[in-house]
This record gives sequence, C-alpha cells and structure tokens, in this order.
Amino acid sequence: MYDQGRREEQVSILFADVVDSSRLYTTYGDGEARRMVGACLATMAQVTNEQQGQVVKTIGDEIMCTFPTPDQAALAAVQMHQRVQEQARAGALHNTLSVRIGLHHGGVVREGGDVFGDAVNLAARMAALSKAHQIMTTRATVEALTGGLRPLARFVDQSTVKGQHGAFDLYEIVWNTSEATLASSGIRPRTLEQTVRILEVKLGERAWTVDLEHPVLTLGRSSQCDILVDDTRASRLHAKIEYGKERFLLRDVSTNGTFVQLEDGRARHV
Repeated sequence: MYDQGRREEQVSILFADVVDSSRLYTTYGDGEARRMVGACLATMAQVTNEQQGQVVKTIGDEIMCTFPTPDQAALAAVQMHQRVQEQARAGALHNTLSVRIGLHHGGVVREGGDVFGDAVNLAARMAALSKAHQIMTTRATVEALTGGLRPLARFVDQSTVKGQHGAFDLYEIVWNTSEATLASSGIRPRTLEQTVRILEVKLGERAWTVDLEHPVLTLGRSSQCDILVDDTRASRLHAKIEYGKERFLLRDVSTNGTFVQLEDGRARHV
C-alpha cells in the first residue's frame, strides 16, 4: 500500500557541526558548553530560514537542513561561516567556535519530517571530510550551481563512500573571499572606482589568471587541478593560490612542501 506521508523529491542536504565540541565540554563544563553550542546551532538555523531552507533536526553539536536548490544551500553554507565568524568577533558567540559544513544535491525520500537516501549519506560524508572553516561538496552539486556561486568551487581530491561503488570528485566551496561576500549579500561588484588586482601565473606556454572573478587556482598532480604538475614529487592537490582581502596567498597543502624562488634568486621552503 502506498504511504501518502512518504514522497520522493530532489533537494540539497546540508550538514553542519561545531568543531571540537568535546573540548568545550571539558573546558567549560556541561551547562556552559551546551549553551555555547546551542547558540551556534541557533545562528545556523536562522541562516537556514533566511535561505528558505528547513531544519530537519539537530543532534548534539550538528544541524541537518534541506534546501530546494543547490544555490540556496551553498549560500546558506557561506553565510553560516560568515555569521559565526562575525558573531564570534562581536562577542555574541564564543571566540573559539568554528563549524564545518558538507552538502550534496540529490534525490531523497521524505517521511515524517525526516529525509532518507543515498544523497543524505553523501552529504553526511561531505561534512565528515570537511575541516574547520570549510565547505565540502560533490561535482554533481557544483555542476548544478548557477550565477556567481560556481566559480567559488575548487576541486580538492577524489574520495569514496561506504556502500557505494567507485570514487567521486570532492570540491571545496571557498567562502572567505571578496567574491563570496558579494554573492552572499546579493551585491553586485562595482564597475567604477574599483582597484583591480590580477596575478598572472605561467607554466610553459600556458597562462592562468587569479583575480576577483577567479579567486582560487589549484596546482597538483591530479588532472582535476587547474595547473597539472607532472612530477611524482607533487601531491595530487599540491598548493593553492588564493585571492582575498586585496592580497594573493600561496597555500601549501602538499605532503612534501613547496619551494618558492624569490626575485633575488633565493629559494624558500613553504
């Protein structure tokens, strides 16, 4: 017999949890730690409502939400990080609080206020692979993003999910850039009286640009990186060049480190 309370739909599932909450309980005691975690979850629930999402449930230090579209889920993830950071700086949240977020868009079964299915498991896996201040998602979700959100996504690596065959591409949504702030606030960048900063990266006869429109450039041995480094000493994802807060940053994420040659000819190990 068909259960009228059970329906299938396409949604974006988001998991977010407070990083290292066990340390809070050890340091501040159960009552105060519970208050701190609860305030953080309430902040993320408010962002969820602002993006027309629905809080499915909260479990301990984790919140699970659904959104009609990947754009709304990605915007909510960006704003969750930004809001937690802003409130921590203002003293409304404890200054050590940070969150990690994972999301995925796919088919689910909704029943009794909860959602089930492989898409839920994959979203949970994204959160598990995420670190503090990160947003992790899948290629399928990235390909469904529109407008100014898709350029925020950068390939990280390939991973697997228990119970599913094969590997999938893992992406990070870079939220701490000027472009992410504009996207999350709905403000279009100014076209006049604006300082333009551009970094050109060259390898052989090819060239890449890092700027406000393309704030992250990835380098590594994986074919999914922007710049493919065909060297066994390079990691699959070796380094990132990021633009934000009016400056360029080389971020090493490799196993062996990165050597940078300065203008005076000296080499520095990062």
